[in-house]
Amino acid sequence: MSGRSSAASSASATGRGGGSAGRGRGNTKGRGKTGGRGPKPKANASVSKETGASTPSLQTDSSGNANKALPTKDRGGSGRENRTKPNPVGSKTQGNQKRNTPNPPTLSPKDQQRHQEIEKHAQEVAAEKARAVALARAQAAAIKVREQKQADVDQKVREARDLLQNVINATHAHQRTRADMEPETLQAFRKTFQANKKNLKTDLKKCATFVKKVKSGVAWSMKPEDIVKDVSTLNLSRYVEEVANGILESSTKPKVSELPSVLSLVTTMHQRYEDFLSMLVPALWKVVNAKPTPAMAKLRRLYVRILTELVLNGIVTETKPLIACVTDASGANASQGTNCSVQDANLMVAFSKAAGFELLDIVPTSVHSAIKLIGNYNETEACTPDGADAIFPSQDVIKQAFPVVEHIPSVLTERAVAAQVSEVLVTHCRAAYHALSTNLTQTHRKLLQLEKRCEQDRLLSGSLTEAREKGLVDARKLQESLQKAVDALADVVDERLPILQQQEEDGDADGSGGLEVWTKGTDGEEDLGPFDDEEMRTFYCDVPDLLTTTPPALLGLAPEAIESRKLDNQRKYGAEGEVVDEGDDGTELPLGSQEEFENEEDEELKDEEGTLYAFLIR
Repeated sequence: MSGRSSAASSASATGRGGGSAGRGRGNTKGRGKTGGRGPKPKANASVSKETGASTPSLQTDSSGNANKALPTKDRGGSGRENRTKPNPVGSKTQGNQKRNTPNPPTLSPKDQQRHQEIEKHAQEVAAEKARAVALARAQAAAIKVREQKQADVDQKVREARDLLQNVINATHAHQRTRADMEPETLQAFRKTFQANKKNLKTDLKKCATFVKKVKSGVAWSMKPEDIVKDVSTLNLSRYVEEVANGILESSTKPKVSELPSVLSLVTTMHQRYEDFLSMLVPALWKVVNAKPTPAMAKLRRLYVRILTELVLNGIVTETKPLIACVTDASGANASQGTNCSVQDANLMVAFSKAAGFELLDIVPTSVHSAIKLIGNYNETEACTPDGADAIFPSQDVIKQAFPVVEHIPSVLTERAVAAQVSEVLVTHCRAAYHALSTNLTQTHRKLLQLEKRCEQDRLLSGSLTEAREKGLVDARKLQESLQKAVDALADVVDERLPILQQQEEDGDADGSGGLEVWTKGTDGEEDLGPFDDEEMRTFYCDVPDLLTTTPPALLGLAPEAIESRKLDNQRKYGAEGEVVDEGDDGTELPLGSQEEFENEEDEELKDEEGTLYAFLIR
């Protein structure tokens, strides 16, 4: 009896904790009866004296194995308190916690004012920093712009200095050569050369190689001092004519930049061989005075520059052929160089560029501008006439430029020919300039009119005819060539450039308004009336006859009506061949005049008007 009570108490203590306790309770009797392995163990449960909660105890089955310890049930509810679960997100407990969060403390008016002052000060500091950054960037940009302007000013001063220095160097070279070409000096030099001729090289191979360089044009790419060295070390007495012909017949003609090499060769040969110049100069003049042709135009300009340089260097002293050449090219009278018609503008430009102030006795505009540009700056004062903020060149550039400006006045007084020769040459050059300036102004005005007319034609017809397009291109090329010639001559003769209008003025070329009236062309020209070409005249004047070109079925007329219309048209408007009219009796009558037809039409109109008037009254 006691054993059952203990088993029952043990089951009551552990049965509700899990299914294994219930199974142990039901199997105890069977295993106790049949197992026979010893006394049945008792399941004891210790109870805490302090808390009254039961503690887990091991339970063994009939085989003596211990089951897993199971928590004892606490009827007092202590077990549920120990098994706490976390509250889900957004649960009522957390909402209560948020609602129970204390609000931030409110600031007093004094603290709020202080806080606003702090924020305002921070904004002012940030704005000050932004202004400082913007100012720094603006200053950097201004410095960069000023540095660029400074570099541009320095470059302009350098270019002006180089121009003046080139003028000085060229003039000094001409002075030295003219001094060497004096009869006494030249005669002494040739006597010394004849005395030392036996010491020169007469090797056939070396002499032939030098002549070959001249004929092939390789000599023009050599330095002038190298050419002088070759001529000075070779005995070319037997090759004088070959060298002269080589200059004229060279396969590669020298360029303008290679003229110093040609002049060095001519000067050196003339100093040593007396017959050399007589073989070269007449052949040059023969080409220059020949009839101008497009194929020889470039060669003529080259030979004119060579001859002009020979005159400047004193190698050629006869100036009459040069004056005759300039007179023919300018188209001016030999005695009076005004009202001329320029025959060869490119030749005049080539001569004027080579002549300079030593032949024309006029200081070019470019030289005046260079002197004025450098003279505007003072070497000791860092300011300019334009004001304190003007850009001043660097001191190094100024120090290099001022000595050149101080030396240039003494150079500009040099002259290579007599004053009478300079006066004639400059008269022809100025006459050519004024004539070309007038032509340029007229050509520019006509080009504006042509461009406006072509633009109207494009708007009306969508495109230009081939002839009109070619005319427009030729007009533009002509203006460009005239502009270059006028610019070059204006610089040499120190004249102002003509002012060209930028757009066509309203009205016709004479400035008067009105309609353009067609006038009959001169004899020999095709009479197209007010039309430009045959195509336009045909479009407006040749109206096709629909009675002859359109099938009768499309016109909706019977054949008899079409024939009647044709006869009416022949009677009114005429036709090719003999046009007659038939009378009432079938006889042919002469075609009436235009006035009769107009009178008949007027009578018909009057009849129609009378009928209409009567209808309106009715």
